[in-house]
Parts: sequence; C-alpha cells; structure tokens
Amino acid sequence: MDPKTLAAIEAMKEELAAGGDDTIVTGPNGVQMRVRKNPEPGVSLSVSGIGPNDATLAKTWEPSAHRPAGYPDDLPHLAGRVVMVTWMPNGMQLQWPGPMGDAMELLSNALNTDGWRETTLPTPTMPGMTIRPFRRGDRQRVVVGGGEILALVDTPVS
Repeated sequence: MDPKTLAAIEAMKEELAAGGDDTIVTGPNGVQMRVRKNPEPGVSLSVSGIGPNDATLAKTWEPSAHRPAGYPDDLPHLAGRVVMVTWMPNGMQLQWPGPMGDAMELLSNALNTDGWRETTLPTPTMPGMTIRPFRRGDRQRVVVGGGEILALVDTPVS
C-alpha cells in the first residue's frame, strides 16, 4: 500500500478512536463517512455516506441464533456468527470472522437451498484456501474460506 493511503487509514483510525458512538471520518479517498456504534439492536456498527450519497455502505451484525431484524432477506445468515456486510455499486461482500469450522459447508448448503447453482473454477483452488463459485440468473456469488475468515462476494455475471 502506498504511504499516502497508509497515512489516510491511520488518520481515519485515530478519528474513530477519538469519536463517540456517532462519528464522521474521512476515508483514504477523501470521502467522509458517518460511523455509528450500536445504532440499533443487534447491530454493532453501521457506516454510511454523507450528503447526497447517504446510503449504508457497511453494517456489522452481532451473532444471533435467528436472522436479525433488518438483516437483508436475500443474504445468507449463519447462526451464531458475527457478519459484516459491505455494499458496493454493483454488488456486496459478506465476511464472517473467526474459526471456520463447518461454516463453509453451512453457507454452501444455504446457497444451494436458495437456488444458487455451484459451478467450477477455471483453475485449481489456492493452497490454504477454499474457493466455491455459485451462480443464479445474472448474479454470481464466490465463497472464499481460509484461515480465520469466511467471505462471500456477490457480483453481476459479466
């Protein structure tokens, strides 16, 4: 990472540490964001844009045995796991930190149950990681697991 971006990230971390439960921070690209801690029951963090782009950019839900209120219906829920969702212009990313255990299999089963069809990779999986791609209609979801994190990236099919 270049020194300018590293400095901007460090400055953002300092703004977050100094702020309270509702803080405005400046991201590495100069865009300001609103970061709210514990903004609603079951949500530990919410990040949104400011001004004309005030949409939610990211949200972290605490572990829950059942799908929490406000959790998107079209996203898989893994019981008992923290989940961080980041929305992008044409997709989203979900991350479940912590030991994987059987989470990869539970997530893959949930996607299959919801109509996603598992496909194959054009090249072998990287050592130490498991990568499982799924498709449904004009969307694709790639599940990546390795180490202490499980992630799902949702994007349009090119």
